[in-house]
Amino acid sequence: MSTDHVAAGRVEGARREHLATVRVLFVLSALGIIYGSLYPFDFDFGLMPAYKVEELLFSGWDEQLGTLNLMTNILLFIPYGLFGVLAFASWRWYWAWPALAVITVVVAFGVQVLQLWLPGRVPTFADGIINLGGLAIGAGLAYIPVVRRLLTQRHAYAREIMALPFLLMLCWLAYRLFPFVPSVAISSIKDGLRPILLEPELRPFDVFHNAVAWIVFAHLWERCRLPWLMLWLVIPGVVLAPIGIADNALALHNVIGAAVALVAWWGLRSQVRRPVEVVVLLLMTMLLVQGLRPFEYGPSEFTWLPFQGFLGGSMVINTLSLLEKTFLYGSLVWLILEASQSRATALLLPVILLAAIEAAQTQIATRSAEVTDPVMAALFWAVVMVGWRPERARVGRSGRRRVSGGQSRSSRTASR
Repeated sequence: MSTDHVAAGRVEGARREHLATVRVLFVLSALGIIYGSLYPFDFDFGLMPAYKVEELLFSGWDEQLGTLNLMTNILLFIPYGLFGVLAFASWRWYWAWPALAVITVVVAFGVQVLQLWLPGRVPTFADGIINLGGLAIGAGLAYIPVVRRLLTQRHAYAREIMALPFLLMLCWLAYRLFPFVPSVAISSIKDGLRPILLEPELRPFDVFHNAVAWIVFAHLWERCRLPWLMLWLVIPGVVLAPIGIADNALALHNVIGAAVALVAWWGLRSQVRRPVEVVVLLLMTMLLVQGLRPFEYGPSEFTWLPFQGFLGGSMVINTLSLLEKTFLYGSLVWLILEASQSRATALLLPVILLAAIEAAQTQIATRSAEVTDPVMAALFWAVVMVGWRPERARVGRSGRRRVSGGQSRSSRTASR
């Protein structure tokens, strides 16, 4: 078989693996929306009161027009739209768009209809219409050339999937920039600067937390083969952006943490042969300390229903927590896989660590222990495994490129 045929086969195989990955992510995003919309699943299929049908059709606009609620509902559907367009990328457009439209109607409006039989829920088509805005934004992102390249192709030299680290970075950026509403009003800018100019408060752990998160971000940035110098513009830009974002503010620990991260990552990449191992240790240490703070003994309940903590209270706070945990836990799985090249290690180490933290939280009075975090780590591992192949990871780690015939370039040279 010629080298061209081998190369073509690898490209086609990579394309199929990426398509499988985005389809899994699309299904997970749809299931997540359905799960959150229908929780706690205590349906009452008795006689439906007429006022609930009226609420479904005509109510909800006043509640949804607030900035934070509006952005939260839109944000939840952005991944759905992004992965939906990419999942049907191999179909012809006159089949792909109708298929995505039908699924969207079922997901966005079908759950609102089912909520008619959920006591305590106030279903409204206003939610579904606003969610379509998030779908449109996600679909638009899928057509941006750099986004489409990163999510659907492999780099010419990198033997690993670029889509997942890129998506993890997007989660961290979304967490930092929420609610994405720019404001140039003087009062808003003053509010954004107030915490750092008039009420400066330095919290050492928060500095450590932000520094580690940005170091992880920098490592993922490099894995995506993005310009190294641009990172020195992106991180300061994101840190300072809250000054001009409504309902956001600049914090001293964010500024110091980002500065420490830039210096630390520059030192790691220039002085350490395998910086990924140091990054893994830093991330695990940060998660352990974060999970056990404030170290105050007292019994606490354990919740066995996954994602229950995300479905009560403020949806804004829950959305921010979901974005942060997605970035941290997803990065932990990815980094351990990169460092160990072992499927089992990449699954067991994050799950055991997070399960141990949750178990310890049953003895911390101010914590609410639940099974969600280990489940999230296992789900991230399953998504990564869709497109990961151990033989490619080994080749990338050894620093040798395969040529036809199964021999490495170095062994061919030695045999001459």
